[in-house]
Parts: sequence; structure tokens; C-alpha cells
Amino acid sequence: PDLSRTVIVNTKLDTKIPQFGAPSDVHDFLRADIIDKISPHKLGGPFFTSVPSGRVGRDDGTTEFLYDNDDDFVTACGENEDSDRAITWQRLKKATGINSARGSNRD
Repeated sequence: PDLSRTVIVNTKLDTKIPQFGAPSDVHDFLRADIIDKISPHKLGGPFFTSVPSGRVGRDDGTTEFLYDNDDDFVTACGENEDSDRAITWQRLKKATGINSARGSNRD
């Protein structure tokens, strides 16, 4: 199959990033060259994300819920995204030599 109608999403980014020993490993993972080789005609991706664990709902006494409603869960997703972005950027800038204060390459 050519996967031309497929979007690839890679979850659990928050647990994968710390497993890489070198910043270049993070870079290679995010580039995902193997995905392009396997499926050059895919619709999109790969996209990387982390989804917070926990259920949404009202406490019925039998199940524990971490989020009272969908809005709380969406907020937690945004917080995870911010955290993922910061951690990934921190790991990548070590590999590329980018100075975050100036936003340019070091000389």
C-alpha cells in the first residue's frame, strides 16, 4: 500500500526523548527518514505528541477520574505540548549549537 491517505502520529514523545543518549539521536528520530523511505506518498506526518494519562468523567465511586471534564483534558494536552517542545528544543540545541537567546548559530 502507498499510504497516500494515511497520517502518521507518534505518541509518548515525553517518554521517548529521555531515552536518547545523544542530541543527534533526538534529531534523527524526529527527522524520521525511515518513514519517508517506507511511505514517501503518505498524507502527512509523522507528527509527535504526548497525551496525558488519566480519564475524563465524574467520580462514580468505582472509577477514578483525573480530569473533571474535556476542557481540563485539553488544557493538560496543551501543557504536555509545551513541555515536549521545551525538552525537545533543549536537547536539540545542544546538537546544533543554536543559542536560544540570540536564535542563531554560534560562531
